[in-house]
Parts: sequence; structure tokens; C-alpha cells
Amino acid sequence: MTDSSLTRHAYVMQSAYGAVPANPAFKKLRLTGGGLSEQSGYTTSNEIRSDRQNSDMRLTSREAGGDFPFEMSYESFDDLLAAFMCNNWATDTLKPGTLDKYFAYERTDNMGGGVFDYELFKNCQINTFNLSISPRSLMTGSFGVMASEMQANTAPITGSTYAEPPQTSVFSSAEASGELMINGAVVGYLMALTISGTNNMQGREQLFSPYLDGMRKGKFDFGGELTTYFRTKALRDLQRADGYVDLKLTIGNDTDGTYEFVMSRVKLANTAKNTPGNNEDVMLNTAFTANYDTTDGASLIITRIDATP
Repeated sequence: MTDSSLTRHAYVMQSAYGAVPANPAFKKLRLTGGGLSEQSGYTTSNEIRSDRQNSDMRLTSREAGGDFPFEMSYESFDDLLAAFMCNNWATDTLKPGTLDKYFAYERTDNMGGGVFDYELFKNCQINTFNLSISPRSLMTGSFGVMASEMQANTAPITGSTYAEPPQTSVFSSAEASGELMINGAVVGYLMALTISGTNNMQGREQLFSPYLDGMRKGKFDFGGELTTYFRTKALRDLQRADGYVDLKLTIGNDTDGTYEFVMSRVKLANTAKNTPGNNEDVMLNTAFTANYDTTDGASLIITRIDATP
């Protein structure tokens, strides 16, 4: 039997497409499940037979991908955030870019009796990111990953090492250091918040191989949705005014550090009140979309701030 609690998730950055490092220095990932898998596509022959049977079925595609679900913590996912933003951290600041950020991901399953299964996914890229914040809970999210191929191994790559991840605390929605601001004012009566983005990546198909010939990046889209108790009309009035607002989300803790997600030119795309039954609160759901700001030179800026000793 294979126990999921013994699974190791690890990654190593690549310098270029196809360039999995020799003697790779893997970093272990702090995941809550998931991981990547390979999907094979088959096509059944359409030949007509007098006995009505299928005559053949052939492999026509192979691709790999999946999700990295996580609980948010400081510095644990900085490499993956940079891969999602297609850019490098500039000291402690990250903006959307156009770089190709590849990494290799290895999943190791302990099958018992000293037997291990190693799946190596090459040329991984981060396509999507989301983060969800709800009351009385940990902050959770996921990265959507695309890979060019999976290699099944009976042993790790020669010279592999596996570094432990940071032991920073998981972020809680009860942290006093967290807040959401719109136009410089703290948003009150906040009940739930999600942020998400996509690189709109697509695989490049090719002849004479079942594998993709890499992935292409599309337009960078980022936004989210917030839910507030309907005790003020301010958000609805802002949306109906059809102007742009600035939005800053701060998450983290006072022990390890915080992240700021700054969107200086946001359109509140829609507001809607729910329609509850008896004995329920009326809530206002507000969707928002980040747009390019000429002053910031970006639609989104992520800043990491170490906690002050």
C-alpha cells in the first residue's frame, strides 16, 4: 500500500526549456495534496466493419499538468510566485513580466518495503494562481501547472539533494496584520476575499510526437471578488460611478513577514446582493479586475516585507 502522507513533493528551477540541472538541488514543497499527473489521449479508428467492432485505438497525445494546493506562508512559494508572474524578484518587488520561468517537479511515493516511485515532470510553468481567505480559517490557494512531459523513474536523478522548505507559520485569516484597502481606506464588514490570475497559457501541438512543443503565454489577467456585509452602500456606489480605484491587500503575520498585493488601477466590474432566506445576513459580492497603471508600470505589484525583529 502507498500512503499519501509519505509523499514528497519537490522542485528545482531550470535555466531554460529542457535544461533539467545535473545534480539537481531540489527544494521540498509545502503542499496539502494534489500534484501533477500525465494524461494520455487516444483516438479510436472510425473504420466501418460488418461486425460493428472497433478495429483499432491509437495513442495520439501525451501532456502533463495539475494543481499545487497549499496553505499560504511567508517565503515558501516565492519561486512559484515569480514563475506565475513570468519575472524575477527585484529585491523584494515582483511585477508581471515576459520571462519563461521553467522548473522540474518530482513526486516521490513510498510504496513500502524500501521501494519508491519517482515521477519527474519537465519544463513546468505556472499558468494560474488563486488565494482564498475566509473567516476563522487558514489562507489557502493553488497554482495551476502545465508541463511538457512526465518521466517515470525507479530512482532519483544522480546527485539529487532535497532542501527542507522554510518553517514559517501558515497564514490565518485572523491575523491582525491583514487588511484590504480601497482608495486608501480600510474596507469594513469584510466576510470573504479571493484573488486569482491566469497567464492564459496554451500548449503548442506538433507533428510526429505525442508531446507538446512547449507552451505559449497569453494575456496576463488578474482580479478577484470580495464579500462584505451590506451595511454601507459605498462599494456599490463606487462600482456604479464606473471609475478606477486603487486596491491594496496585505496578508501575513508579525512573526515572519507580510505580502502586499497592490493594484493601482482597478475596475469594480460588478456588485450584487445575495437573496437570503429568513435569519440570514444580506451580503454584497463585488468583483474586481486589475488594469495596467502607467505610474506603477504594471497591473499588479507584489511586495514581500520581512517582519521587524
